[in-house]
Amino acid sequence: MMLTAEILLMPFVAGLLVLATHLPLGLEVVRRGVVFMDLAIAQFAILGAILIEMLLPNASINWLLAASVVASCMGVGLVLLVCQYATLYREAMLGSIYVFTAAVVLILISIDQGKAEHLTRMLTGDVLWIDSHSLLRLSIFTVLSWVLMGLFKRFKWQLGFYMAFALSVTYSVQLLGIYLVFATLIVPALVSFATSSTQWAGITGIIGYAAGLFTALWLDWPAGACVVVLLVLSAMIITLLHSVVFKLSGTTRLKQPTS
Repeated sequence: MMLTAEILLMPFVAGLLVLATHLPLGLEVVRRGVVFMDLAIAQFAILGAILIEMLLPNASINWLLAASVVASCMGVGLVLLVCQYATLYREAMLGSIYVFTAAVVLILISIDQGKAEHLTRMLTGDVLWIDSHSLLRLSIFTVLSWVLMGLFKRFKWQLGFYMAFALSVTYSVQLLGIYLVFATLIVPALVSFATSSTQWAGITGIIGYAAGLFTALWLDWPAGACVVVLLVLSAMIITLLHSVVFKLSGTTRLKQPTS
């Protein structure tokens, strides 16, 4: 049991750091109705990493991160244009951008078959085996995202939100994979809206990560997939229980959650 706790400690801490940025970001994403923004920017991050690997086969992790950040910022610029000038069809357009970028990535993978493993890693992640160096980088990205989110909230600086989003997604995708990043961003946020409480959203995330990581280690299943499944199940159970208590208490109105 002690060995299990030691193995799970760093990936669980990583999950908490990702939750700390993705929950407030997810609330804004759901409020704005731009759910595909996460997938679109994440695909830009993947595209940047794959391109730099094709140009520099022996590129270090710092080069990969730099390429992902630059590509994510380009994605942010495109998302900003869509959100500003195509408000009526923005979700459809963001979804199209996501599909287009994903298709470009697949074409590049077909050209260089050696990058297929990298794509799989970026989609599913390897959260169970996060090391101290990865955790340190994630902490740096988390702090930078908090600073940008603080500027957004204090001065209503819209670019701060999008840049915080880009930085947070860029590295979390490399660690957790795009599926788990999307689930972490959206599922707790939906719980927050359903329960009018960011506290329940945070509890959902903590339970989902703890149970998912333990299940993955215990049964030797893919960690990212396990956390996604447990996140969704936790969200369903907590929302259902809250709904039952809500009806029994006779409360008549829900308030919108505050980030």
